[in-house]
Amino acid sequence: MPASLETLPTELLRLIIELAVPPESLVFTAAKRRREALLALTRVDKCLHELAQPLLRKVVLVESVKQGERLRAASRNRREVVDTLLLSLNAENGNIGEILGGGGGHRREWAGIGQLLEALPLVKAVSISRLDTAGYIYVHSTNPFCGIERLAFSYCHILRHTPSPLVPSTIVYLALDRVIMLPGEHLFTPQIFPALRFLRVSVEDAGCFAFGLGIDFCHQLDAHQLQLNDWPPWPPGHGQLDLYTDVGALYRSNFLYDRMLVHWSDVLKRHAVWNGLRHLYCHNVVTGLSDLDGQKWNQLFPTLETFFVPRKSAGRLGMANLSCALAEVGAEVVWVDTEEGEYDFVLPEFERYLKAKQQGA
Repeated sequence: MPASLETLPTELLRLIIELAVPPESLVFTAAKRRREALLALTRVDKCLHELAQPLLRKVVLVESVKQGERLRAASRNRREVVDTLLLSLNAENGNIGEILGGGGGHRREWAGIGQLLEALPLVKAVSISRLDTAGYIYVHSTNPFCGIERLAFSYCHILRHTPSPLVPSTIVYLALDRVIMLPGEHLFTPQIFPALRFLRVSVEDAGCFAFGLGIDFCHQLDAHQLQLNDWPPWPPGHGQLDLYTDVGALYRSNFLYDRMLVHWSDVLKRHAVWNGLRHLYCHNVVTGLSDLDGQKWNQLFPTLETFFVPRKSAGRLGMANLSCALAEVGAEVVWVDTEEGEYDFVLPEFERYLKAKQQGA
């Protein structure tokens, strides 16, 4: 006779719950699916209800004015069990300033985020998804993310207010999608991000982002994933920045390429500073890629070691030719099961690859 839920050990029930629902995620849509699945479990049985409720209370999702008000009005006991905050800021759901409780304008929105985090003292992971206009990250003493360990921020400008004293960040995992930086802003330094080990960035201007990196900072990274959306057309010596020279010196450094995964884009073919790449990722195999033979691959990326590609691309037209061309230059094809846009920071398959490589060294 099958056992009832009440007779099963608590740890086994917790394992059953985790297997039955989507994994924890800082991607808003994925976190929402997990929440809905947990809510469904709470209605199945009293025992499951008692185990699923704490998991629901640990993670707070805010995407409307009403949800923002409810969070700020929650009792201290309810707020102090929250360890993850996800904000989806979309003007269609109400004034963004009202959602945050800080009023309008970028500075007030920033203050509103700070007020929410002050009300949630145990939060260590934050995701901010902006769906309309770009937000700002200010790097100075009033940075509300000083106690955060994991931060995912989409569509933002990063600004540094040099007159303000800098407070070292505690962030270990950082993901910035569609980030915009000003030329000459040296933001990624050990002084600002001393704890950072995993960095994923999608940039609108690859040159400005690369100039914001320092070689001493790159030494501390365990893994770095970069998606290039554009590259400035400036020639060497333009203005105060010789981007091609400076960026080339940085990206030709072996220690960076060894732990760096770059998304495939035409930018890589246009600029020779990328020919030292060792790890490439293409989440959508296109005809232009499959048409490259081994000789062309060797010209573009003579040091290429791995090519990460979704497993679902295995049977697509042109994939066989691509695999043969990569084998010709000695590059390994690594199949990716994680859906693009469904992971928080660095691609999990790349993390596992680096870990296995380190253990085998």
